[in-house]
Amino acid sequence: MSRFEWNCLRFAKAEVKKIVIGNPKSVPAGRYAERILKNLNLWEWSKTSSFFAEHVRQALDYVARNELDAAIVYSTDAIIRPKEVRIITKAPDKSHQPIVYPIG
Repeated sequence: MSRFEWNCLRFAKAEVKKIVIGNPKSVPAGRYAERILKNLNLWEWSKTSSFFAEHVRQALDYVARNELDAAIVYSTDAIIRPKEVRIITKAPDKSHQPIVYPIG
């Protein structure tokens, strides 16, 4: 079992009871999180175990304050708060579309 698979199992078991993702209707990171959870067959579980944030930084705030157990966010956002959150795993490339940052 890979480290990623093990951490996904932790999500679906007792170690992680509540997660936060960006709202898939309005937050790009939330749409990626939804695709990842669906591809890992965790979307049904997440429907009763997740909260939606209005943006990625809000999701990180919930975890940093220990209000929720985990968040699915961009690693570039997670690494700016190394004292408050830690990255436990990264989603496999094939579990979501390539992440694109538009420049305007």
